Amino acid sequence: MDSKNKSAAEIREKQTPPRPASDTRKKSHGVSSKFLTAREGHQHAQHASSKNDPLRVLSQKSKGSTKGADRFKRQGAQDRLNKLRDQLQQELIERNHSRASIDAITKPKTTVIDHAIATESSSLPESSAAPCMEDIDMVDIDALLTPNPLPAAPLPMECDTLTDPAPAEACSPKRNPDKQDQESHTQKSTKVATNYLENAASFENHMFLVLDSCVYMNEIVSIMDIFRNEVPINKPQPILVVPYKVLQELELVKAKKHDLSPTITKVTKFLHSMLKVRDKRIKGQRPIDTHLELFEMSSPDDSILNCALQVKQVVGNKVVLVSEDRNLLTKALVADVKAYSWKEFCDRYDFDT
Repeated sequence: MDSKNKSAAEIREKQTPPRPASDTRKKSHGVSSKFLTAREGHQHAQHASSKNDPLRVLSQKSKGSTKGADRFKRQGAQDRLNKLRDQLQQELIERNHSRASIDAITKPKTTVIDHAIATESSSLPESSAAPCMEDIDMVDIDALLTPNPLPAAPLPMECDTLTDPAPAEACSPKRNPDKQDQESHTQKSTKVATNYLENAASFENHMFLVLDSCVYMNEIVSIMDIFRNEVPINKPQPILVVPYKVLQELELVKAKKHDLSPTITKVTKFLHSMLKVRDKRIKGQRPIDTHLELFEMSSPDDSILNCALQVKQVVGNKVVLVSEDRNLLTKALVADVKAYSWKEFCDRYDFDT
């Protein structure tokens, strides 16, 4: 059975003629050509539809407008370059014109100099030979223009270059006019404004007593007793001098230490009562005399000593300074002013305390 089938297949193969290769190629070529044709038709349809697409139209217009803007920018840049070039050329022309005008102005000066040189050279004697070209650099034009040149000044010595120091007024800084007037009054005027001689004339035997602030606060009762009673003729009559600084200190202490207020009130009442009736046994320093500094002051005690020195300048050695401050007493002794504590003063002049 199998053998019969095989023989039948072989017979069919022999009877069926072989297919040529060209038919196979034609068949495959026909399939590919149909595929290519379909793809081209699809692309053609897509291109046709894209022409009617509004987005594509807008993109093409925007590309066209961009190209126009670029062209406009290039044109504007070119115009600016041309304008800048014209400005530079105009500036160059103006610069050349100004240089030419400067040359025209300076040219006559050179002509005048040359004319002067020529005139001077013509006035020289014929025997004098003209300078050769090698010596032209050595010709002194100033000497030619000046017929009789003055002799050269000698070089200054080192001592001649030294200048005198500027006056003190030119170097001193500007000062306040009010302060300057006050200082000039202090320096130039040594006259004491307070009239101490008026009180001295009232007593044949007298002394001027300058008391410190602490003495008023500690010994006001004893002070009042001395001036309440008459002083014997054999004793000098004390004339109480009240420095203006003492009045200021009493006011300051009264404001700060209230426990001393009653004592200071008693002192001020005593001084006020005597000054009010113009008692010849008391004299207050005028405020203007506080600016009359007879020495350089650095403390309130110096103001009291300065007052004592002013009194001494007017009345002589009849001045006594009384204080409980040992430093102030020492300063007074150095200044040749009699100085005692209150106890020493009462013992020395026999006043009861």
